[in-house]
Amino acid sequence: MTSQATNQLDLHHRKEIDGLRALAVSAVIAFHFFPGALPSGYLGVDLFFVISGYLITLLISRQAAKNEFRFSSFYLKRIKRILPAMLAMLVASSIAAILILLAPDLERYAKSQIATLSFIANIYFWRTGGYFSTSDELKPLLHMWSLGVEEQFYLLFPAILIIVIRFVRPQSLKILALLLIAISSYGANIYLTHIGGSNPAFFLLPTRIWQFAIGGCFALLPTIRPENSMRLNFLFMAGLALIVINFTNPLSPIPSATLLTLGTGLILWNKLSSNSLLLRYLITKPVRLVGLCSFSLYLWHWPILVFLKYIYVDNVPLYILMSALLATIFISYLSWKYIENPFRSSIPTRTTLLAILSIYCILVIYASTLLALKGLPSRDVDLANSFANAIDSNYRCPPGNYRLYGASRSCLIGDITEAPSLALLGNSHAQMYAPAIIESLNTHHQAGLIIPLNGCLPTIDLNISAECLKMAEINFQAIEKDRNLKTIIIAMTWYSNDLVDKSGELISDPNFSYREKSIMMLMDNLARTGKNIYLVGPIAIPNFDFASVASRNIKFGNTSENSSITRASFDSQFKPLISSLSRQLDGRLILPHKALCDQEHCNFADGQGSYFSDSNHLSVYGTQKVQKLFNPIFER
Repeated sequence: MTSQATNQLDLHHRKEIDGLRALAVSAVIAFHFFPGALPSGYLGVDLFFVISGYLITLLISRQAAKNEFRFSSFYLKRIKRILPAMLAMLVASSIAAILILLAPDLERYAKSQIATLSFIANIYFWRTGGYFSTSDELKPLLHMWSLGVEEQFYLLFPAILIIVIRFVRPQSLKILALLLIAISSYGANIYLTHIGGSNPAFFLLPTRIWQFAIGGCFALLPTIRPENSMRLNFLFMAGLALIVINFTNPLSPIPSATLLTLGTGLILWNKLSSNSLLLRYLITKPVRLVGLCSFSLYLWHWPILVFLKYIYVDNVPLYILMSALLATIFISYLSWKYIENPFRSSIPTRTTLLAILSIYCILVIYASTLLALKGLPSRDVDLANSFANAIDSNYRCPPGNYRLYGASRSCLIGDITEAPSLALLGNSHAQMYAPAIIESLNTHHQAGLIIPLNGCLPTIDLNISAECLKMAEINFQAIEKDRNLKTIIIAMTWYSNDLVDKSGELISDPNFSYREKSIMMLMDNLARTGKNIYLVGPIAIPNFDFASVASRNIKFGNTSENSSITRASFDSQFKPLISSLSRQLDGRLILPHKALCDQEHCNFADGQGSYFSDSNHLSVYGTQKVQKLFNPIFER
């Protein structure tokens, strides 16, 4: 989160900055506590990024102009501003975690705490999940991703800015330099999202720094004379309008916070008169107090909410939510008054640094011990732990194995020293089968490619959207021309009934007739290039986060959710499709449901663990159950 204004600049007297902070943190908290009330409230974090870029650029540029900037002083102030309150929250969360969380979840908590203390929480959460799924809602330190981005910005940006300030002349070229950084980052964000990298685009500094840089541009722009109040008020209202529009209507496919970023910059650009009616009526004393407490509010609201969600499993009762919200406000006020303010201004630096170092060491020892003891599994029954162990265990590509391919980020698997001869084509439901074939690829010294279009189907005549159609066609052409690929395994979700064709006509396909024809056409077209084509059939899915819900129900003694559906229910939905595909594909149809279903039920788990990592993706254990079905591909 953004740090408060510095005394040198008297920025703490700018009511509009306190108001922006209050708006930002209120939006985030509203989104987390009542997501239906403000579905785009998560964009409040983006607002904080712009404020940080503005304040840091203004601070450094003014101090550098007087030859007063010192890196040591800059980082000391960041340490005193951020770490005391953050460490207090981590201590409290660590106590709650060991009392509440199952062993695998406690291990994940310990890893996230180490990442937070290492200033790489954003990288950790990128690699282990996302931000918007239901399983992500149960990570007590997920909100630390934004602090990771801020801390990395603080580490890198000052040096860049000092170089720009000292060696670039005139002022307009300094602004242009920051603008080039913003444009490069903005373009990288769009590109990465386009090729299926929305997760890294969301979490990583290179695709976020454009917001800091835009704030920096407004800090370097010449300000408007104070007496021109009509123009200043207009810019303030225009900026506020852009923010409100963005909160109510996020943009797509460009970065969703584009208007909000520009609007925040317009408000920050000029200081309104202290007797401005806009400030008097929009930014009242309670609003300013929320702005002053915004850092603590952000720190405390999320772990309080997460631990409640973890315990209640289903929905947290409204009266408990409201009580938690009041507790958040009270604790945050205490944190601001008795931790933030004293450590920033009155407690001696030596005492501050000694306290920070001591608590750092305690927290690192705590997390390391929990990892060494595997989360203290003896606290709960084995089945609850084995189910929790499956959470988020679906396959993720190692960062070094990503390759550009067609319209996708492909992923190398198997013996990556070889040219890929096999491809898993589809979406995340193709990627989840990677563990089922990696062992065979390594045994036969072969490499494979995962070619996923997340949120899309691989079919080229109808798909989830027009954009999916374009990208699927690009992937098809790339595979068609790839002479190294000899075997293609197509896998996808079978639960997307609403489709669109090339003419833009909407198609409802509840009985799979359109998809069956589309899949067969794709397979026939690929087979004409001399490749061996296989199709992975449907499986029964829980449609809720089975591993997480079931494990917590066991821990807290609740009534368990269904751990299966009837075989009759699965057959009624898919048997005609499977029978038709079996006749046409003659041994080229892989049917994982045969390993997951018995005569009576299609199971989501057994006594050893959960087959699913979330609501619809197989866990590592689930892929082990179906692995033998893929072996014949490598025996031909």
